[in-house]
Amino acid sequence: MNDKLEINQEHFSEKVIDKAIAALIKNTRTTKRHISLVEISDWLKIAVKGIGSLKKVADMIGLSNKMIRQFTYINKLIPEVKELFRKRDIDSIDIAVHLSMFENHEQLIVAKEVAKKKLNSADVRAIRELRKDAPTLGINEIIKRVKSSRNIKQYIAEFIITSQNVSEEQLRDNFSKVIKDENIIKMKKDDLFCEITMSSEGKQLLQKYSSKNGLTKAQAVSLIAKGDIN
Repeated sequence: MNDKLEINQEHFSEKVIDKAIAALIKNTRTTKRHISLVEISDWLKIAVKGIGSLKKVADMIGLSNKMIRQFTYINKLIPEVKELFRKRDIDSIDIAVHLSMFENHEQLIVAKEVAKKKLNSADVRAIRELRKDAPTLGINEIIKRVKSSRNIKQYIAEFIITSQNVSEEQLRDNFSKVIKDENIIKMKKDDLFCEITMSSEGKQLLQKYSSKNGLTKAQAVSLIAKGDIN
């Protein structure tokens, strides 16, 4: 976009606002964008200032508020990372959203790997999840672990906890009787839900158990969680 255009100015002419809306319509409702995500973000700033709110802009260009809000995450990127998006070395809004959630120095390390085509969108998402689970682990070690686990398939089952007194340890013990403890990769529990991540072998054992007992996998998971194991 025109470098002479000051995005931070208080008012824009109707012509500039119309140009911003046109650019957003042309580049946010298609997978074949003509401009970078940084330019879309810049035009979005102008449209929001000119029209009054993100929701009004979303309505005008025919996108959901949630969808158009994704482009604002570009503003949370540090200058060095934003430049990679400006040059379109990175050109994924999904990656931009996840990168914006990292600390600045980690953001740059991950972004450089993406720009070199050594990481993709799924990798960045996985790195972000592992960072949350392992806050003391170095970012380079996290990247290494995600890269090494690409070919390891994992499966997640979520179920409602029907007993308030059941512990995570008891739930793990129940599932280990069916899918074996070594196939339970991770378990997360709160007061209402529990999520269990299992290996491909664990999934196969669950499927075998389900078939043997004439159950769907969802029914089997619910019964196993209760300790009702045949």
